[in-house]
Amino acid sequence: MGLVNAVVPMSELAATVDAWCQEILDKSPQTLRIAKLAFNQESDQSLWGGMFAGAEMLAMHIDSEEHVEGPKAWLDKRKPDFRRYRAKKIKTSL
Repeated sequence: MGLVNAVVPMSELAATVDAWCQEILDKSPQTLRIAKLAFNQESDQSLWGGMFAGAEMLAMHIDSEEHVEGPKAWLDKRKPDFRRYRAKKIKTSL
C-alpha cells in the first residue's frame, strides 16, 4: 500500500520529508486530489466504486488548464509546472 516508503536515521528525517514534499508539490494538485478521493472511496466501498468516482472527477477536470499542462510540457520537452496551480488567489479589494 505504500504506507512506509522509506526508513531513515533520525538525522536524515527532515531532509527526507522535505524531498518527499517537494516531489508531491511537483505533481498536479487536482490529479492528486482525484487519486486520493478515488483511493479512499475504493478502500471504503469497492474497486469499481473508486474507479467510477475517479473517472467522473477526472472527466470534470480534463479540459482544465492544469490538466493540459502535463501533455503540453511533454510536447514542449520540458518538465510540467504544476506549482503555479497551488498558489491561493487572495481577493485584495472588497
